Amino acid sequence: MSRAAKSFMAKKLGFIIVFLLCGAIQIGVGTAVAEIVPAHRSLSKYSTPAANPVWRPPAVLRLLRVATATRRPRALPDDSPSEFSLSSGVIRQAPSISSPSAFLLDVRTGRELFSKEAYSQRPIASTTKILTALVVMEKSSPNDEVVISANAASTGGATIGLKQGERRKVGELLEALMLASANDAAVALAEHVGGSVAGFARIMNETAQSLGAKNSRFMSPNGLAPGNLHYSTAEDLARIAQAAMKKDEFRMLVSTRRYTWETTESSRPTLLTNSNNLLEKYPPATGIKTGYTNESGYCLVASATKGERSAIAVILGSPSRDASFNDARQLLDWALDRFEFMQVVKKSRRYGVLIKAGLSVPLVADKTWEELVYNGADGGPVLKALIKKGVKLPITKGQRVGELAIMRLGKKVGSVGLLAGRSAADPYVAGSIQDYFRRVVKKIENLL
Repeated sequence: MSRAAKSFMAKKLGFIIVFLLCGAIQIGVGTAVAEIVPAHRSLSKYSTPAANPVWRPPAVLRLLRVATATRRPRALPDDSPSEFSLSSGVIRQAPSISSPSAFLLDVRTGRELFSKEAYSQRPIASTTKILTALVVMEKSSPNDEVVISANAASTGGATIGLKQGERRKVGELLEALMLASANDAAVALAEHVGGSVAGFARIMNETAQSLGAKNSRFMSPNGLAPGNLHYSTAEDLARIAQAAMKKDEFRMLVSTRRYTWETTESSRPTLLTNSNNLLEKYPPATGIKTGYTNESGYCLVASATKGERSAIAVILGSPSRDASFNDARQLLDWALDRFEFMQVVKKSRRYGVLIKAGLSVPLVADKTWEELVYNGADGGPVLKALIKKGVKLPITKGQRVGELAIMRLGKKVGSVGLLAGRSAADPYVAGSIQDYFRRVVKKIENLL
């Protein structure tokens, strides 16, 4: 028999033998691979790549080891680190304000940008009416008719002059509430929605709790209550205002500068002017509400927008009306001019490498992430790759194998998924079968 014929027959017989044994080899290797991560470590979802134990195959399979199983992993490009920092950490040169309590909020992210005694409970005067308007909008329609009660008509303080038995639309009363800060309109709306002032206050507190305003207590729809019974914080008011500003009708209401109020006793209407002077003197201003009592001092919740950025500033207990406006404007300018969104993670870019059985699998982000950063900061967001425990070969391209955590000042502020950038077969299966086939063919050639 010629050498070529022997080689042909050896390969043919070898193929048959390997085919019959292939299933057994795959089962044995598969069982061994499953032992890479011990069962007791599966209680923790994530670990860093370096924490995975090194797998040593059983003696039966060591004969089937191939060179690809021990080669050094291919390094990622220099521009694909697994951990790095961006500008936005420790903020310097924050504004100096005269008001005793303040809070500044980025509307899109809800991130705190500035705080000064922001978690202290304080009387909040007519800024209460932000929550009143929000509850009314959620529980009624602008065209609902409200019959003014004797209780509403007799309300003191700033009023629109409602009369007992008078009929008004909810939409009209909301204009009086937010532009003229009408206390009688607040009571009329509260009775319409809650059945009574006490019933409406219960709804206010439930709504505040649902929005995360957990350091507040509301007893009236207009803020005319003792400060030890009716209070909030600068931070809570910012959260309530942020929720309210998500409503188109609320944004339109608080940005209205003037409203014509039709009176019932005179043919001459009354022109209501918004008490928020920022709408007239500060072009980026978009709302929201002023407030004052002797106990609370001057209070202001203000919002502004520049381009795609919006912020909300809360000022409580200011010594004067002008001081409250100046402090709010200073904070809003600082938020909108000194902060910007930066793309810290880009979809499909590589942010690390997963090493399994000597193979390197690039890790890519499954989505883009933008982070609000300050252009005068030290340090900033840190990206940290976390790999799921128990990831086994084979790995398919696009398979989620972990997450990329976005850390700021030691706290996790978000995450994106980490996907396998390419597929990776099990080298102990593919390589072992190929090597075993070569050796079987060689032995058959020697026998022929």
